[in-house]
Amino acid sequence: MSQTTPQASRQRVRSALAAVLLMVGVAMCGEAFAQYGICRPVSQRTSELKRLLDHDDRVKEAVSHSHESFRDARIRAAFAIAPVLGPAMTKTSLAEIKVPVRIIVGSKDDQALPNVNARPLGSAIPNAELEVLPNVTHYTFLARCNLLGKVVARSFCTDPDQIDREEVHRRVGTDALKFFDRTLQREP
Repeated sequence: MSQTTPQASRQRVRSALAAVLLMVGVAMCGEAFAQYGICRPVSQRTSELKRLLDHDDRVKEAVSHSHESFRDARIRAAFAIAPVLGPAMTKTSLAEIKVPVRIIVGSKDDQALPNVNARPLGSAIPNAELEVLPNVTHYTFLARCNLLGKVVARSFCTDPDQIDREEVHRRVGTDALKFFDRTLQREP
């Protein structure tokens, strides 16, 4: 793997991420966003993606780097909470991840569906750890909402009755600290 400058790496990652977001946006549009009119019909999104892939030089450039490694030697461990974009990653590229990875997701996550994202990622990354928190939704991991948030963005602020958002945050925070304490004890 050739070393690149951090600035060049960031630009490659931004370009690739933009292309991935366009592609994944065709496949998914969460229920929480539908109420705001953000989502367009799949046929419209698919034709937009095809147009971009065929005619947009920036998208073509970004996609041309999709086979390259984006490994950053400074990253020695990763803790992923409710990861998305799982379908955009290949098993081959995930198998190349050599750092410890822990993945946390909620069983009731309707945005980053565990069976589409966290579970396949956890299976494809060597020695990855996966924990599925019962009855936790995607937005439970966000900060507690104030009154305005509860009125304006109800879907982001509402948790199942038996879930205490702050307790989930304490539990996940403690888990992350233990994970990094354990995995970063090794010398790079």
